[in-house]
Amino acid sequence: MNISSYIFGNLNNGYIQYPDDSAKDIFSTSISNATEKSQLVVFRAGVLIYYSYIYKLGNSGGILGLSVVLNSVMLADIDGVFRIFEEAIANITLKGKIIGFANDGRIIPVVSSFADDLNEVKRINSLLQDNFSSMEMVAKKLPPVNYGTNSERISRFTISDDKSKILSETALSGYTCIYKGKNYNTLSLEGYSKVLNKLNKEKEEKEKRCQDLTKKLRKSERAQRNTTWVAILGGVVLLLGFILWNKVLFPSEVTNYNAGEYMYYGPMSNGRPNGVGVAIYKEDDADGRKFYIGKFVDGNRQDDQAMLFYQDGDYFYGAMDGDKLEKGMFYMNSKSSHFEGEFFDNSPYNGDWYDHEKAYSLINGNVN
Repeated sequence: MNISSYIFGNLNNGYIQYPDDSAKDIFSTSISNATEKSQLVVFRAGVLIYYSYIYKLGNSGGILGLSVVLNSVMLADIDGVFRIFEEAIANITLKGKIIGFANDGRIIPVVSSFADDLNEVKRINSLLQDNFSSMEMVAKKLPPVNYGTNSERISRFTISDDKSKILSETALSGYTCIYKGKNYNTLSLEGYSKVLNKLNKEKEEKEKRCQDLTKKLRKSERAQRNTTWVAILGGVVLLLGFILWNKVLFPSEVTNYNAGEYMYYGPMSNGRPNGVGVAIYKEDDADGRKFYIGKFVDGNRQDDQAMLFYQDGDYFYGAMDGDKLEKGMFYMNSKSSHFEGEFFDNSPYNGDWYDHEKAYSLINGNVN
């Protein structure tokens, strides 16, 4: 299955695209028809079919688009196409080089131009091509072009509509827009965003309470004319400062749960981490881990969609139970390769290794 890929969008300084070629008109039309938080736009032009995912960023007005182009075949699994694009958005966001989290959990642009980090852009394109290669089993031959349909035609569906009708429309010339109004973020991405938003609100509340206490203390200090009372007030300030430090700014039961090998941020139940949260490991972690994002069950890291990042840029996405990697994808940053399959003793065991190499180039829509 011949696959090429693009990354495009409106970030901080208008429209940008990589690679920059005549496909710009197709992607610009796809963006102009985006009315929801996320949508898939399928465009057929002769033997080429473009699967483009449009993702709106927070409240910034920014848009990030991802696209793969197939030659002579189409994909029969629309849900699977959505899933790959959604996982790619989560991967890109957590990397934080093109888009990333603001302090309040919103996803915002990080760069103004893809030229700011071409290595990351090329990594994203390789990731898309690798992941869509796994859909070869659901690829089927494109039917002959129906010259009775308008290439500017626009059809609109929701992901819950009849899949056979959607597939019939995607085989026609023109644009087919498929909307997904909710559940467009992966569980890990949604969980991390909520944790950041919660921590930011708590931080703002604590800062305000700290400011209020400081104002009251200063007012009381000015009212004291006797040095004895000033000394007493100094003791009160120290006491309140101790309480403020331990109970307001750094309450251990909410934001600073120390699990020993890592610091935990997220919901608690019965004195233990429970729910989707974040574990930040120590800088001298023996296994070189940086942070974990995923579910905690009674204090145990347990998730089928966990993300574990390492200090050297490697990361794992898949099923984990405690410290054990079970099944998923391990990306090796230093070698630009990844493994998909099962793990034993936290090492690849049953599965496949992939080396990331360019498959081919397109010039004006033609294979070079």
